[in-house]
Amino acid sequence: RVWQKGALAESEALRYIQQIGEALTLIHNNGLLHRDIKPLNIMVRKSQLEAVLIDFGIAREFTPNLTQTHTQSLSDGFAPIEQYDWRAKRGAYTDVYALAATLYALLTGEMPMPSPVRAFGTVLEPPKQLNPKISDRVNHGILQGMAMKPEERPQSVAEWLGLLGRSKVIPGLSPEDYQKLRQLLSAKKWQEADQETAALMLKASGREGWLRVADIDKFPAQDLRIIDQLWREYSSDRFGLTTQQRIWQNVVDSHKNEWKAWCCFGDRVGWRSKGNWLAYSSLNFTPNAPLGQLPALVVSDSFALRHQEAMVSLLSRQDL
Repeated sequence: RVWQKGALAESEALRYIQQIGEALTLIHNNGLLHRDIKPLNIMVRKSQLEAVLIDFGIAREFTPNLTQTHTQSLSDGFAPIEQYDWRAKRGAYTDVYALAATLYALLTGEMPMPSPVRAFGTVLEPPKQLNPKISDRVNHGILQGMAMKPEERPQSVAEWLGLLGRSKVIPGLSPEDYQKLRQLLSAKKWQEADQETAALMLKASGREGWLRVADIDKFPAQDLRIIDQLWREYSSDRFGLTTQQRIWQNVVDSHKNEWKAWCCFGDRVGWRSKGNWLAYSSLNFTPNAPLGQLPALVVSDSFALRHQEAMVSLLSRQDL
């Protein structure tokens, strides 16, 4: 999916990497290396927001730091340099490189440079240069995990995960959290569903009051897609985040000035009338509302500047 829709939000990528990392730790404790960690070998179970590592076809037993013979099966971009030598020493640090390279790909949408190319002196472009939204701590953790020399990498997955600052990951919502929203949408209670959507997003972000741009940027894309899917399903594609995103992209392409584009967007989705922003309570919460009017995600009765900043950030996300 990354190659099709672009980079993931840092919080979502870290959640998946954390889950895969915990599984790898168990694998390593049983004396096995996976040897082929990459985005294509990670399956996400949508109903559980859970990432699962698959394809153990080239997994092999290993003894840490002991030279052993391994078949040369690998994936360019994700395999460390020692995997290109069938007699090189291997350890948990071998999978650490691949896991770090996978995080590189998830956060940039780009294939990491193959390690043999780096071995000839080509410098790996730091992920933060490709995606400025990546935090300094995660950027450093990726580069440390992708160190060319095995001894310069963290020697275990747990050690590497510690470099990423796990406490900053937004844990996401559980399937049970969406039950009320689903019920309200099914009953066509649009205003209550909109308010529940805002409440869910605040809950997931650990916020009260309103969502900041920083909260939107870190918000798990998986949860945004579930919210969007529910709105589109029960409104027959009349409402939803991707419906709004298409309208926003259309007006942005027609206006160089962001404020003018925002006002035009407000006109299109029915948040403005005759040049004035409507009070939230004055919106048309019926099936006949303008295309893309909901979710409005307004937590007060007015479309304040902070609402514009958060919504523009949300509608500009490439991973919806």
